[in-house]
Amino acid sequence: MLRVRAALERLSGGEQDLARLAADAGFADHAHLTREMRALLGLTPSALKREVSRPLDQPRE
Repeated sequence: MLRVRAALERLSGGEQDLARLAADAGFADHAHLTREMRALLGLTPSALKREVSRPLDQPRE
């Protein structure tokens, strides 16, 4: 959970390179990060990245 939390903080800070994020957070690769986030949060890193970058007044699609 700590690695996922670190990855979420980086995503909310604007991190764009998910492969680098995965490596820096201690995941084996981007796919491992994706599996863990989906299992814990129900969303992929790409979906979470879209959510944190979406303006607050813009509805979800």
